[in-house]
Amino acid sequence: MAQRRLLLPAAALLLLSLLEGADGLRSNLLPGLLSHPLSALQREAMSLALFAVSATGVAWLLKAKLPAGRQLWIAAEIGIGLFAIPALLMHFSYSSTSGFTRSALMTLVPLLAVVLEPYFRNDAAQQPRSGLVAALVSLAGALFVFPVTILGTVNAGIGFAAVVLAAISISVANCGAVRALALLPENSSVAMLPTAAIAAGAAALLLAIVELSVERAPWTGEALAPQLLWSALIDLPALFLLFWLLRRLTAVQTAVRFILAPLLVILTGAFAMQQPMQLETWLGLLLMVAGACWLLVGGMEAGHELLSIGSPPDGEP
Repeated sequence: MAQRRLLLPAAALLLLSLLEGADGLRSNLLPGLLSHPLSALQREAMSLALFAVSATGVAWLLKAKLPAGRQLWIAAEIGIGLFAIPALLMHFSYSSTSGFTRSALMTLVPLLAVVLEPYFRNDAAQQPRSGLVAALVSLAGALFVFPVTILGTVNAGIGFAAVVLAAISISVANCGAVRALALLPENSSVAMLPTAAIAAGAAALLLAIVELSVERAPWTGEALAPQLLWSALIDLPALFLLFWLLRRLTAVQTAVRFILAPLLVILTGAFAMQQPMQLETWLGLLLMVAGACWLLVGGMEAGHELLSIGSPPDGEP
């Protein structure tokens, strides 16, 4: 029964990983979208703002109950920790770290989630050793696939640290989001919409403020139109899927997307460009798949215990 209940969330997680990884293939899939590019902060802020507006509209139509008091601040903190702070740190690291280094370091998110999630469940002494092993296996596989640049300058070291801090921020916010959404008073997918809207709106506002005050990149109509299309087709469904999954999987399981997304990008790119891969790359991908499956399936028992509070009834999608 537990395995059957995991099938739909697992398929949704795979789709979410594919959507998140699509950004890395955008130049190959739709090169025209990069003819008038926005900055990374602009793209992130625009996607989050579009999601916040959409989630607010759906919540209003379905008459969802708005969070108040402490719940309001928790929702904002989740959005800032899950989206805004990582986006700022990653943007800061672009000039001093390679894409391979960033991809490899972001596979730290599942490892950190394994360590941190028990503290959010108030049973910190019961850390699953198998989860640590699985996360380390995936990290080792990522190091085979993505060559990490050895730190050679102060700027490279600062950029390296920024990516690690981004992974920590995502892990903490991910654990907090799973806990907060599980404790919502309503056993319904509708209940998470206002929280999701506030989280995305707070993150979008912070990113927009930083962009306007620091970066000051132009917001041209030629760049906005294609990015709006991309956000509507790719980023918007991904964000809805993410918050839907945060009510159905543990923080460790949702963090598996940081293993699956680069893995799917590598496989899709190799298939599309018909390029052979080296043996060590295949070995790394195999380790990443093994670790991801281990974390996803091995977390079912812990997930059932954690999400039993506020979990959706069997008949609800």
